[in-house]
Amino acid sequence: MNILKIILFGLAMTLSLAASAQRYIIDHNLADSASVYRIVTAENGSEVCGEEAFKLPLGETVTVERLLSGDDGSGLIRVDGVPYGIYDSVLMLSDDNPEDVVDIFGDTRSQLQHTWVGKWFGTFTPYMIIALLFVAAIVLAIGGLRLDSWRRAALWGLPACILAASLLEIWAYLVMGKSAFWWCDSDRYGFFGSMLRVVPFVVFVAFQLFSIKIYEAFLPGVNEDNKLSIKPLAIGIAICLPVALAIAMLLATFDIRGLTAGLASVAGLLICLTVGFVWSLVKNIKVLGKVNGLFFTVFGIVYAIGSLIALWGLVLVLLQIIVQVIIVVVCLGAGGKATEQINPVSPKSVNRYRSLDGKDYESDQARLLADNWWRSKMGRKL
Repeated sequence: MNILKIILFGLAMTLSLAASAQRYIIDHNLADSASVYRIVTAENGSEVCGEEAFKLPLGETVTVERLLSGDDGSGLIRVDGVPYGIYDSVLMLSDDNPEDVVDIFGDTRSQLQHTWVGKWFGTFTPYMIIALLFVAAIVLAIGGLRLDSWRRAALWGLPACILAASLLEIWAYLVMGKSAFWWCDSDRYGFFGSMLRVVPFVVFVAFQLFSIKIYEAFLPGVNEDNKLSIKPLAIGIAICLPVALAIAMLLATFDIRGLTAGLASVAGLLICLTVGFVWSLVKNIKVLGKVNGLFFTVFGIVYAIGSLIALWGLVLVLLQIIVQVIIVVVCLGAGGKATEQINPVSPKSVNRYRSLDGKDYESDQARLLADNWWRSKMGRKL
């Protein structure tokens, strides 16, 4: 009878575990593997992921038995019978589950790292397209400035390439945020690998910023007295978010929040955009006419947003590299001082030399070390 109870209890536990466990696929758009961690249990019973134990390759299927206690973003899996923790960001609910299985992490399938657009911007393809568009724009610009036969192609091709590249930049940033610049991340590719990617990035951003001035050379009627205007539009785009934030903070000081504060912030944002757009539009219509002036100003919106995103990304990447250089220089400096304090040998007497470790030396090597120490510290020739 007792044996039967044990069997029934074990069967019930097995069925309960099978009902609660879900199968997930290891998946991510910016990684080639997923880290698995040892589980650390606190005194209050809560569980967290501790140090990394090993990695699992993408595409492998794991069974998540439950959430870690007190951590809804991590699950418990077993590998060779040993429990480990894993973060939900690398997990996507598998099709192998029964239809009634509920995703305990919410809806992992719709998370960016598991969607087709997130995976596409996690490859080099869109960034190679952007690079090729800029290369084509540079070729058209140079050819149009030097050859009359290229001017018509440059007149239409240059803005088309810049527009397409800017739209892709905007799309990438809307989808990925700061992660859109993963392809030159020094943490991923190292200092020198990142620097090799930053060089063309700087060239393309510089060309993008000055391409409007180059394009003006191909437009009839544009000269020193009649210049196109995009600066007011760019300023309006650049300051619209800071202005909206400043309005919200100012109203908060007067205890004005909720819908009123939200509407006021949106109004400030729209006013900045509208003033910049209208100011540029009026100037451009005077130079190019109504249709061409409107087209150029609308193009300027996409161009300005794309340029600001590219410039922002370049600043982030350069700051990351500069910080790494500073850390390396500081570490080398600290290491050099520590070595200098530990290693020098100074003479104690005419024929005997004692190092800082307290040992006496009576050899040519000790004499050489002592002489070098005197030269570096006292500037004397021995």
